Amino acid sequence: MEKPVSEKEKLKYEIARREGLLGRLLEGGWGSLTAAQSGRIGGLMAARTGRKKKET
Repeated sequence: MEKPVSEKEKLKYEIARREGLLGRLLEGGWGSLTAAQSGRIGGLMAARTGRKKKET
């Protein structure tokens, strides 16, 4: 039985897709990304969640 995917996970994959990294991520997992690529995804996640908090 698969566990449900959290909103945070969905956001990570959506940002990876927009950055053109989804194929690499699906083939090799998170360890296949460079530190810079992972950091960019994390930074974009933080920016997006911060923006959502300001809107509410």
